Amino acid sequence: MIYYVITNRDINPSKIIDVRCLNSADVGSDHSLVLCKTRIIRKYFPPKRAAPTQTKIKVEGLNKESTEYLYRKRISKKIAGNEILENDNIWNHLERVEWTWNHLC
Repeated sequence: MIYYVITNRDINPSKIIDVRCLNSADVGSDHSLVLCKTRIIRKYFPPKRAAPTQTKIKVEGLNKESTEYLYRKRISKKIAGNEILENDNIWNHLERVEWTWNHLC
């Protein structure tokens, strides 16, 4: 006969599923071995992801007027090449703008 079961603080009474007495275990006294089934909840630790690397853009060279002029000239030339033609549809123009954006930035 089991009157009560003592557990530590980690095992809440709501986690205990089944308690029974095992009489066949030879413990050398008139006491019986107590078996208890508990519900153990495993904590989920998601795998650590590597922090995304950020590429730093060196803007010190843009402080010079000659570099800034060349940069503006190059961008305006590439943007001017993206004009919409009369027989062109909007999707082809969008592809050209995306290509220019990806190669300039």
